[in-house]
Amino acid sequence: TTPADGRFMIERIQGAQMIELHAAHLSSVEAGEAFSAAVLAFLTAE
Repeated sequence: TTPADGRFMIERIQGAQMIELHAAHLSSVEAGEAFSAAVLAFLTAE
């Protein structure tokens, strides 16, 4: 998903959030620490 597509979606989905990771294709591998931190923050948010 491109950043522009992500912005399009968060403008239309109530409560949506977006983070932008510096990665080319496999963000969970190329930016592993940032990806994991974002997933954990999402899963543990109340």
